[in-house]
Amino acid sequence: MPKIAIFENEFELLKDTFDLANLVYYNGDLEFNVFQTSQEFGDIDKIDEYDKILLDIDLAPTSEKDGFGILKEISSYSNIEKVIIITGDSNIETKLDSKGLSKPPILKKPIDVSDLVQYLQL
Repeated sequence: MPKIAIFENEFELLKDTFDLANLVYYNGDLEFNVFQTSQEFGDIDKIDEYDKILLDIDLAPTSEKDGFGILKEISSYSNIEKVIIITGDSNIETKLDSKGLSKPPILKKPIDVSDLVQYLQL
């Protein structure tokens, strides 16, 4: 069963899209683990347990790291090719460049089911 880590503090707004993609395209075989803060995830060495990592840049205010911090940590530890940025920020590419971070694929909110499935490619 493919495992997906989702770093998103407003997942309830996206849940229907993820559930629909899982049911229609993956027969309910995807396992989603949602983390609202970086500390909910814990040690970064667990990142290799996941087939894909969907990462929102703006996390809960109580998160020790924002999405940029998590992306930087993943980049230094694991395969960045598993990461997909999910954001409503139209300037995300400029922000990634200014921080010297890799640019994984970017999925813009609101997320369309067909776009989500295309990006997941599991």
